[in-house]
Amino acid sequence: MLRNNSGSFFAPLIALFVMACASAKAPSPEPVPLERAAETAQSTSKTPAKAPAKGLRVEVDQTQFRVTLPDGHTLSQEEIVGMKLTVKDDAGASRKIRIDAFKQDPKDPSGEITLYDVSVQDPNSGEWGQFCNKGPDGLAAAFPLAGVWTPDGRHLPSTTQFNMTCTSGAIGKCVRFGYKPWKKGPNGAPLWDHHVACTRMVRGDYCGDGTAFTKDGMLINIHDPLGIQTLDPDPTLVFEAGWSESGALCVHHVRVEENTTLAALEAKCPERLAGHTGNACSKAAVMKDPALRLLNHSKPRGD
Repeated sequence: MLRNNSGSFFAPLIALFVMACASAKAPSPEPVPLERAAETAQSTSKTPAKAPAKGLRVEVDQTQFRVTLPDGHTLSQEEIVGMKLTVKDDAGASRKIRIDAFKQDPKDPSGEITLYDVSVQDPNSGEWGQFCNKGPDGLAAAFPLAGVWTPDGRHLPSTTQFNMTCTSGAIGKCVRFGYKPWKKGPNGAPLWDHHVACTRMVRGDYCGDGTAFTKDGMLINIHDPLGIQTLDPDPTLVFEAGWSESGALCVHHVRVEENTTLAALEAKCPERLAGHTGNACSKAAVMKDPALRLLNHSKPRGD
C-alpha cells in the first residue's frame, strides 16, 4: 500500500520509556522507583484526593493504558483523562506528560488501537504544549507500546517499561499499518518481527544498525507475503528492498540518493549487503528468503 514515510523513529525527539509516577487531575509529588511503577492516582469519580496510594498499578495493554487502584478498581479510559505521568526521556531527564483525551483509531477496523491526545510540560516555563507533530494524515496522536527500543533499532520485550510513540513516527505508523507486535499473523506466527522490520523499512535502516537513510515525505509502496499490506499498482515506483527485522536483505536502489549509495551501503555493512545490491537484488529472489518479512517499492535512484 502507498505510504508517506518518515525518518523519525519515535517522533518527536523525546522517546519516553520508564514511567515513574502517575496522577489524575493533579501532578504527582515526586518520581518513584521504577520497580513500583506508579505511586499516586486520583480518580475523578471513584477516589477522592488523598495521600499517595501505595500499590497503584499502571500497565500497557496493546496501545491502551490500564490503571488499577489499590482497591482493585481499574480506571476507565474516561477516568484517566487528565492523568499526568512523570517519565524519563532518552537522555535520562524527567519530563511530565498529560493525557488530554482518547479515541479509537478511525483507521483500525479491529478497534484495537487507542489513540491519546498528549501534552508535554516545558520544564522551564511550566507551560503545556502538544507532544506529537502531525503526520501526513494530519493526525497528531500518541499511544503507549510495551517494550524497550535499543539504539540499533531492536524492540525488546518488557513488562515494566514502555515508550510513548506518535502516529507520525515509524513505530506508530507500523502499528497502524497492521504490523501489531502483540498479534499473530494469518500463518499463526507472531507479528513482533514484522513490526520491527517495518520500522527499519520506513526509516531506510538498510544495515539494521539504527541509521536512517530516508527523509520525510518519501512515497513508498509496502507489501508483505502475509497480505497484511498489499501492493498498489503504481508504475512510477519499483522494487527497492526486501526487509527482515535485522535490516535489508538486499537493496535494488537507495530511496534518497543524497543520503547514501549502494557502494556506501556495501562498505558500511558488508556482512549484510556485499553482493546483494543493484541488479543482484531482485524481488523474485528475495521472495524465496525465509527471513523476509516485507518489501517496499519506491522511485528509483536518479528518477
